[in-house]
Amino acid sequence: MENNNHLEGIEKKALYEELQEEDYYIKYRKLARHLEILDLQESYIKDEQANLKRELIQAREEVKRIQSELDHPCDGCDLICARHWIAENFEKKALYEELQEEDYYIKYKKLARHLEMVDLQESYIKDEQANLKRELIRAREEVKRIQSVPLAISQFLEPTDHLTGIRSPL
Repeated sequence: MENNNHLEGIEKKALYEELQEEDYYIKYRKLARHLEILDLQESYIKDEQANLKRELIQAREEVKRIQSELDHPCDGCDLICARHWIAENFEKKALYEELQEEDYYIKYKKLARHLEMVDLQESYIKDEQANLKRELIRAREEVKRIQSVPLAISQFLEPTDHLTGIRSPL
């Protein structure tokens, strides 16, 4: 009876150790997958940053172009034509100028805020990757430690047949 309890205890311990190894292996695989996802997200954020920088440059160029057009609305006209045009359209031009500046300024500010957010996300992802790498290293060490434990325990156990549970002669 005691021998059966002892064998059941050994089997339970072996099963528990196998489950622990699987748990750490599963954790290791999950961490590896999570690290791959973070790498993909980081590359996406870098691409998005580059796109936003391009959009910002294009928006600045567009603002400069519109400002230069508004500064010189009628290059080919003579002085009389220019005075007449300015007198008639002064209020419209001022309103249009104000609306255009606000639109581009608002776009510029939104792009700048979005760029700051992307920078913040990028720094967060770098920190998260570093933490995950540390966690991955710890998990690997834990797996190695757990894998080495059954060898140490089995050194002190009596040799038994794993199929029948009967002690083998030395």
